[in-house]
Amino acid sequence: MSELNQFLGDIRSGRLGNLSPQQEIILKQVWVNILYKLGHSNLTLPDYLKVDSNDSSINDKESSSSGLSKWTGFGKKKSSSENKTSEFKIHDSLKPLPKEVLQNVFFSFLRADYPDNLLLRFIRARKWNLSNSITMILDTIKWRNEQKTEPDNLILQGEKFMLKNPSDIDSGLVDKNLKLLKSVICGRDLLGRPIVLVRPKLHHAKDQTEEAMERYAILIIETTRLFLREKNSIDQALIIFDLTDFKTSNMDYAPVKFLIKCFEAHYPECLGKLLVHKAPWIFTPIWNIIKNWLDPVVAEKISFSKNLKDLEKYISKDEIPQYLGGQSNFDLDKYPEQQVLESSLLTDTKTLDSLKQERSELIKNFIQQTCKWVQNTDDSKRQELIDERLKLSIELAENFKKMDPYVRNKGMYDVLGDLKLE
Repeated sequence: MSELNQFLGDIRSGRLGNLSPQQEIILKQVWVNILYKLGHSNLTLPDYLKVDSNDSSINDKESSSSGLSKWTGFGKKKSSSENKTSEFKIHDSLKPLPKEVLQNVFFSFLRADYPDNLLLRFIRARKWNLSNSITMILDTIKWRNEQKTEPDNLILQGEKFMLKNPSDIDSGLVDKNLKLLKSVICGRDLLGRPIVLVRPKLHHAKDQTEEAMERYAILIIETTRLFLREKNSIDQALIIFDLTDFKTSNMDYAPVKFLIKCFEAHYPECLGKLLVHKAPWIFTPIWNIIKNWLDPVVAEKISFSKNLKDLEKYISKDEIPQYLGGQSNFDLDKYPEQQVLESSLLTDTKTLDSLKQERSELIKNFIQQTCKWVQNTDDSKRQELIDERLKLSIELAENFKKMDPYVRNKGMYDVLGDLKLE
């Protein structure tokens, strides 16, 4: 293991630094599609990357017996007709997308994620199927580019913009969601994952528009992403849907459907565990409807909890809110409105311009190194290329953290000291 890999700590399977040879091939094939779209169509590709990306049969099992076997000895030789093409064929879904949109949206989407690991979320969600992975990635790129709630603007303008412009947003979003602390990020579970506590008893559909609820949901998801860490693969969240005092009047199917779509289609592999806590008997028929909307992979992550003992299987007592029997003193009754309003962006334009230029160079260098990586057939250079890309990934994440105070308005977790980009 290289020194850079050791920096990442305990890496979970299917992440950068812990990929099987087959999985590395699929990741390369996804990157070749992106590189071709970005204008790098003159690559000299190894035969195992000369595939038709629209072929729905290509997955890690199909790739295992070609490709890396030529210079690692992995796998067995395939028949000459199997998945063989004379040249690489880009996925059809990429063709109409402007290359500027692809590059700008993707590298903006990163936050502090490493580029490979962001792509691998989608690849894992589509079970290492090349065509399905690219389709999912492109659907999300287009969604982020076209989405009327504009995920990037939501997280950058943040709570302060909402507080200062309630009529432009939706007063229900501010008064009945944000200030009410309907959803809060409070502490970490036993695996280090951020905990998102949702209290449906505070929700009534009439209090806000459906669009406002979607904006609030995306704000919470995007804020939670800032709590994720590449080190030790802390790349998912635990959500508690606390149904204490839940009534049928609190039920609202539209935001539930939207959340399911977000986690399944646009934020894959961000949900690590979801606990439905203290579900009353009236929730049973509701659950019978909801569970039919769930992807089996998401459904497997959902458990029901009844008491403190159940919660302690996942969360230490000092991270569980006091009203649920724990010892966390997180204030669930007071939103720090004045502190958020008084916070301000750093205004040193010279430093910001320098950081933007640095980021532009890092992106350029990362793309160049990725071109070298996908073309390489020399086993002696393989680890060196992997390490160089990892080094640039780390530098991109650090650049984001340095830029953050200049481009993102502080929210409640910043002013309370709970959110510190590390």
